Amino acid sequence: KSSLYCYGKVISFDMDVLKDIFDSEFTIDFWAKSNNSGCIFGMRWESATQGSGANNYSGIAFSCKDIYIGNGSWTHVTIPDVIYNEWVHYAIVRKETTVYLYVNGTMVQSFNYSNNPFFSGIRYLLTFGNFSKLNTGGYEYDGYVDEFRISDVARWTTDFTPPVRAYSSPTVY
Repeated sequence: KSSLYCYGKVISFDMDVLKDIFDSEFTIDFWAKSNNSGCIFGMRWESATQGSGANNYSGIAFSCKDIYIGNGSWTHVTIPDVIYNEWVHYAIVRKETTVYLYVNGTMVQSFNYSNNPFFSGIRYLLTFGNFSKLNTGGYEYDGYVDEFRISDVARWTTDFTPPVRAYSSPTVY
């Protein structure tokens, strides 16, 4: 089995096509084996419109201990009972105005969030290994990521059995 290993490196993808998915229902799910509590992935909007070199951020940042979601003001949710050095399935699901957070198929948090977490911007990035492609700020992730999937549907709103096989027909943007 091959997985993405992040340690001291950031892998970043331009993902402009994905920003509209977050206007309504969505699911982000993946497996991770974390050796620290750094940022497993970040999805963010970046703008340099407020002066030379300035950046504004909005989006989603996820570690094995917490999640941040926001577009100007951030909602911070803590994940209870952090699990290190084991494969763990995580899912973030929005159905209507409720966001559900699952660990190994069990809902651990839910909260109200009705906005699109992304502003209109000039660049949308999906980053593994840190929230920022600059790899600064002490959020570097040490661990593995596998079977990362973003869907434009709310796949789960109750506890579920996490998938144990590779996804069979991925959609590639």
